[in-house]
Amino acid sequence: AGAADAITTPAAPPSSRTAQQVDPMTYDKYLPESKRVQTKYTTAIAVQEARVLPLVERSSLQEAQILGADAYYAWGAGKDRIEGPSKDLAMCLVRCWGNCAVDLGEVQEVPDAWIFTAQFVDLETGFTLARQFRQSKKWIVYGKFDEARKDDIRFQIGQSKAIRNVVLNALPGWLVRRALDAAKGGVREKIEADVAKYGLPKVIDGACHRLAQLGVDEARVLGAMGRKATGALTIEDLVILKGNIAAIETGSDTIDAMFPLPTVDQPAPRGSSGLKARLASMDVISMLGYVRTE
Repeated sequence: AGAADAITTPAAPPSSRTAQQVDPMTYDKYLPESKRVQTKYTTAIAVQEARVLPLVERSSLQEAQILGADAYYAWGAGKDRIEGPSKDLAMCLVRCWGNCAVDLGEVQEVPDAWIFTAQFVDLETGFTLARQFRQSKKWIVYGKFDEARKDDIRFQIGQSKAIRNVVLNALPGWLVRRALDAAKGGVREKIEADVAKYGLPKVIDGACHRLAQLGVDEARVLGAMGRKATGALTIEDLVILKGNIAAIETGSDTIDAMFPLPTVDQPAPRGSSGLKARLASMDVISMLGYVRTE
């Protein structure tokens, strides 16, 4: 028979061939079309077993609770305050979600900023999302660093925020909210235990003292929390402050973003002298870092 009449026998799928006959470099071509990975991640293969959402939720909430105050922070003041998940919580969620990829495209540089484009790819469903983030080159970096090192820090902050934003927008909102609540719940339990042991005034004073060490004065704390005196701070306020302390310590955000300067017409906080007197007499310490030993 001529070449035109030749019958081509298709290659047998891997299931009917021995391990020695299967070339690992071409294995993915034997998978059903819906299971092939069309991304640059050649080592990632869509799993045959579907993602189980209850298991994803359980592992996400467990890890978020362990993460605690590193999982969130707040910015803005008073009624305008906004709470949000941190990059650490975003990484927690994307790990637990599994079978996905997060990547950064080429960075666009303009005179006053870097523009990052982050991409999220769900390898199981094929869902893809890209989002851009603009990182200002004028972002304030605290600490005794030279300008080159400050530029490095600004760049890394922008990269982290770009990844955080695309992950939080790609994953289900209900999962993000529940993980955030789990993280805050764990912190709240520890603060409530401290309050039961030492009393609310000492826990408040310890939080204010730690913030003062970081460069946040009492007026800015009260302004951000929408309170007129330190004695009016609540346990819920302390939960937020704990997250903000963690964000400052890790460099996730700036003091100016989380504790804006009070406006000119904002009333001055009362009870400052009382706070100083209480700080001078404190003699207990908490594992949370809210209550200290002189």
